[in-house]
Amino acid sequence: MGVGIPRSKQTSSVGYAANIDLSDTHIWTLRGPPTRIERRRPPKGVGKPKWARGPVRDIELPIIDAIAMASWLRSKISTHRFSGAAKSLTPYDAHNVQSLARHLILEKFPLGDIKTEEHYRTFYPTSVPLKVRKVSK
Repeated sequence: MGVGIPRSKQTSSVGYAANIDLSDTHIWTLRGPPTRIERRRPPKGVGKPKWARGPVRDIELPIIDAIAMASWLRSKISTHRFSGAAKSLTPYDAHNVQSLARHLILEKFPLGDIKTEEHYRTFYPTSVPLKVRKVSK
């Protein structure tokens, strides 16, 4: 990234160059009681999906925050030195990072009119109508 350029400008220019809508949100999967990792750095969601209740605590994270969370999980929890918090990693953490990568790839390379909600529909079928955003070519 550019030296002397504020991080927010760097990130927004990367999003613009990659054709990624930085105002979009990403579903971050949270299940059960908060983990040590979650207590250490709680994700700040802007909303909840309709199916989030009880032990299903999913939130909608802004794309910027989801990327920052994935980066933090990689650099501070799962690599370099295995901290005590690494024991608290769950399959949901891996799912969150993988689905974020999928979301960003689909934004960068429009492979049809697919949005992340379709992915979640396959895992969490509900009676809520599916929102599909048309991708401009």
